[in-house]
Amino acid sequence: MLHADRWGALGGEPLLHRRVIEILQIARASRVADKTEVWTNGLLLPRQPKEFWQSFDILVLSIYPGKHGDDSLYWIRTKCEDEGVELVEKDERYYPNFMTMLEEVPTDRTATIAKFRGCFFRQFSRVANFGYFFTCCCAPHLPMLVQNRPYGSDGIRIEGLEEAGLRGYLERSEPLG
Repeated sequence: MLHADRWGALGGEPLLHRRVIEILQIARASRVADKTEVWTNGLLLPRQPKEFWQSFDILVLSIYPGKHGDDSLYWIRTKCEDEGVELVEKDERYYPNFMTMLEEVPTDRTATIAKFRGCFFRQFSRVANFGYFFTCCCAPHLPMLVQNRPYGSDGIRIEGLEEAGLRGYLERSEPLG
């Protein structure tokens, strides 16, 4: 049986999904993870009803340049505190982890290895999708969208996968494509 420390709604902007509250409620009720998270840029948070705030445990807020002022960040922090939701801030203004991952032109090998070793997503994000397992939320899509490579290029096939193969994939020192 699959169980994780955390299950997260992320990728694109989950608050744009018309059934996000229902999805979060199902994820929480399934007990597939100890905690449920919502990863968002926060722009649509003021529109969310009470049921939204009651359907997850952790809000991961990506703060991009020019998207939030002091007032909106204060509102989000206060709302999370009032609703009993843990807030994790990913401040892309000062620590641009996500934005540096989306480079169309590859960096040199040394820079790529350094980026891979320090990548937040590699350490904390896992995706199972269409028969493949990936170490981060970007890996299923970037090879196709940016590098014209087939789906699964930066993943490992789940069918027939044994523990040693999974460990090798997770613990490798070589960067993704």
